[in-house]
Amino acid sequence: MALKRGDAYLLHIWLVDTRRIPPALARDMLKENRSLDEIREEIGKSAGRTTRGGMILGDDRYALVEINQTFDGFCSVLDADLTNFVDMMKSPPGRTIGHINMRICEEGGLWSGDGNLTINEGAEVASYRLTILPEPAGADRRGGPS
Repeated sequence: MALKRGDAYLLHIWLVDTRRIPPALARDMLKENRSLDEIREEIGKSAGRTTRGGMILGDDRYALVEINQTFDGFCSVLDADLTNFVDMMKSPPGRTIGHINMRICEEGGLWSGDGNLTINEGAEVASYRLTILPEPAGADRRGGPS
């Protein structure tokens, strides 16, 4: 949930970790008829982990760039810049329109978190206070067990 001057907005964030492997290595593993476990192990050894992400705030979509995600005990901290999702392919690299910083923790079987979001809206800068209301760890987006 994102709060701005007393108004509440739904906030959706997603992150995907990917690893790059050389195409020749992928072809060789397929030719060798390796099992999925063997392929996962080989990919796990490869360097080049990349995190990609995005965010939806109300009706607006953003791509997350310069993503830094750290872990501290039962907490995860997300720090990233925002670019306009539609203009992402047209914008020069490094052109950001906002920033998000969020800390999410599990305590006593419940997930909760807070953070800040700023977005440049033309000549105005919008600031949001981010809150994740406590919900059971392992719950899906609708609140049921995953």
